[in-house]
Amino acid sequence: MSAANAFDAIAWRSSPSRQFETMTPVEMPLPRWVVVVGGGVMAALMGAMVGGGLAI
Repeated sequence: MSAANAFDAIAWRSSPSRQFETMTPVEMPLPRWVVVVGGGVMAALMGAMVGGGLAI
């Protein structure tokens, strides 16, 4: 029995519990419009802070 080196082909397979077929889809806790509106508000606030900082 010899150890595998970098030139040997080694077959690898993930464990069955980690395969994508068994994973359930993650449901979004918030509606998409809340995420979009919240992102817009955060972008506006960050823009106001950066603009205020550059005006000083």
